[in-house]
This record gives sequence, C-alpha cells and structure tokens, in this order.
Amino acid sequence: MRMNLAVVSRFFLAVAVRYGWANTPEVNLFNKEGLPATPFRTDAK
Repeated sequence: MRMNLAVVSRFFLAVAVRYGWANTPEVNLFNKEGLPATPFRTDAK
C-alpha cells in the first residue's frame, strides 16, 4: 500500500483486484490500529 492506494505489480494491466475473496480468507492487510481490512473487489458495479 502506498498513500491509500493498492499497488498491483504482479499483473500487467489488471482488470480487477480482489482482496480476502474466500469463505475464510487469510488476511494480511491491516490499518494503523491493527484491524484487518474487510474483503473488497474493484470490479463491482
């Protein structure tokens, strides 16, 4: 994360990003209070 933006470097011209998209996801993204980020996707309309 840089300045509240997710940096996606493993994909060239990514169409969408999903985070924590599973029934029981293993999360690794936390806010400054140490709380985990909620699952999200960028392709939702």
